[in-house]
Amino acid sequence: MTVSEYLQRKGLYYKEQKNASGIQAIMPCPKCGNRTSFAINLDTGAYQCFRANKCNFRGSFTDFQRFFNDTPQYLNNNFIRREHKYDIPNVSLPHPNEIIYDWFDKRKISRETVKHFKVGFSPDGKSLAFPFYKEGELVNVKYRLFTKKEFYKEKNCKSVLWNQDNITGETLYVTEGEADCMALYEYGIEGVSIPSGVDDMTFIEFDWDFLEKFKTIYLIMDNDKAGQSIIENFVMRLGEWRCRNVKLPYKDVNECLLQNLSKEEFLRYIDKAEEFNIEELKHADYFTDEIISHKNDFNKLHGTITSGASLTKLLKGWRMEELSVWTGMNNSGKSTYLSQEIIHLLKQGKKCCIGSFEMPPKKYLLWLCKQALDTEYPTDIEIDSLMNDFAENLFIINILGEINKERLFDIIEFGSKKYGINFYVIDSLMKINLTTDSRKILGEQKNFVASLKDVSIRFKCHIHLVAHPRKVDNDDQIIGKSDVAGTADITNLADNVFIMYRFSDEQKAEREKKGKEIFDSFLIIKKNREHGEIGQIGLMFNRATKKYYEKENESNRDPI
Repeated sequence: MTVSEYLQRKGLYYKEQKNASGIQAIMPCPKCGNRTSFAINLDTGAYQCFRANKCNFRGSFTDFQRFFNDTPQYLNNNFIRREHKYDIPNVSLPHPNEIIYDWFDKRKISRETVKHFKVGFSPDGKSLAFPFYKEGELVNVKYRLFTKKEFYKEKNCKSVLWNQDNITGETLYVTEGEADCMALYEYGIEGVSIPSGVDDMTFIEFDWDFLEKFKTIYLIMDNDKAGQSIIENFVMRLGEWRCRNVKLPYKDVNECLLQNLSKEEFLRYIDKAEEFNIEELKHADYFTDEIISHKNDFNKLHGTITSGASLTKLLKGWRMEELSVWTGMNNSGKSTYLSQEIIHLLKQGKKCCIGSFEMPPKKYLLWLCKQALDTEYPTDIEIDSLMNDFAENLFIINILGEINKERLFDIIEFGSKKYGINFYVIDSLMKINLTTDSRKILGEQKNFVASLKDVSIRFKCHIHLVAHPRKVDNDDQIIGKSDVAGTADITNLADNVFIMYRFSDEQKAEREKKGKEIFDSFLIIKKNREHGEIGQIGLMFNRATKKYYEKENESNRDPI
């Protein structure tokens, strides 16, 4: 697997940028949501959010996959990672003496506890020595000077959790320092301590298998800014579902002991530990009020009425927070019908934006004028008056040809925030500059359409996307959702799917011979997520005014 494949699999939209370290994928930060501060290396998977003071989300590709609760997979890169070789401490630690016992006694930590944790002193006698064991083997030693709070460890040794070999059961208690871990033991709880300061989390890699076996992890960090700063990284790496944050009444566990906090009182703080519920995961009854409100909100369920009675009957109107995909053969009338819908919405006071990247504004707006004025030859005064009437609510994206996806999203965000635009027409998908790499185009299309859907929800608007069909053997055949050119996710992600079908003169003659109603076109509703009703609507077309009219007849639903 490559980094690009993983990003596409997760539906993460990004743009590429080259720098000294290689090609970076620039995208919204998965943690803090900032749109431009996050980069992940497409070769190595190393990532970082550069909002250092607010986010600073960073790590390796395996960390990135674990953030999404995925089992990490290795990269298909043309290099092999060499495992670093670590040393085993070659030291002999003297047993504790009266100096050590006295040092801990001042912290209300007993001789029995000192012996339990096998705390000794350094060979030179100047420091306390905390031995780190993993599966019975001494892998590191951490030292603390007697005279001042200064730490150092054996060089080139593994950084692992202290006291892990004494842990049993499915619950883990993690403290910020060895003295706190020993104080926790005085309260009757066997725990572990992180091996270094709050900025060093390398132990997670070495202790991953050890950490994986626990169902619940209590984080008992120092109750100060530095101590609490580690909580978020712990939770992200180890999983929200099992972590608990214990907030103590004093700075740390040892301070609780020194302040004579009783065991009963201390355990109450453990019981009150805060859970890290995933914000997106809710119990069903959380939505009760929303369900009732949605059920009783006619406008949300039915939306803005369409330009045709039959279409409104099937679709129940244009709803906000939805994405509609329109397809059909060339010259089938997709853009023309959408233009007619926009006029209908404008007359209802809705704000609309058209991005017709295949036609210059002067051309499609002239068609719109003919439709709105119901005449083949509108006068200059009529056009001027109509544009003046629509000026406050009709917006045009003045780009002919390809448009970068980033620019399109910027335009939609700006238009929604500043003007409150309700409806967008994007005509068409093939004019969105996604990628020049044919191997990535399907993933890029999925990401783009998924982002369009997200935008419709975020800004509570309705987006109409025109997507051309792939080539078919016979221009007269009726196409389906699967005939849209590109990935199947284009229609899978959409709320509504419409197909415009235009009858040829030969087909009309054939229908007349069979005694069937004659139509110029069919509007076929292939998907209607909210209400589920699908069908086809017979249409007649006025070539002079570019307008469609529904032709009421029971055969509208008959197969072609």
